[in-house]
Amino acid sequence: MGQLLAKHGDGEGALRLWARTYGDDAPTTRRLAELLAERGDVAGAVKVWTFSDAVWQNPAGLHAEYLDTLDACERLECEDDPEDWAFLEAEEVAKALAERGDAAAIAELQDRADAGDPAAAKRLAQLGG
Repeated sequence: MGQLLAKHGDGEGALRLWARTYGDDAPTTRRLAELLAERGDVAGAVKVWTFSDAVWQNPAGLHAEYLDTLDACERLECEDDPEDWAFLEAEEVAKALAERGDAAAIAELQDRADAGDPAAAKRLAQLGG
């Protein structure tokens, strides 16, 4: 139903529906979508939930249909384990929070950069850290 709302131009309605329907089962997806929507990226938030909805929440009904819409590179992302996707979402949440100046998120990025994570180091440099 969320996909239908989004497809017909009601991105905010779709976000509210997904958050109510799956938010407790997908808290990282919900948080990432909220952060994107708060900074005005409703389309990005819809994309996060669309991926989560089709691939993780309803894999039996929508997974094959969703895969047919993707190019080969995007399809590879869908073959990841759900725990891998949750890790990637958690990284995106940390980045978004760091951009807002959240001290804990910045410390997490710093820890990852210190451990040799080039993406975290790049993000810190972009933040001026």
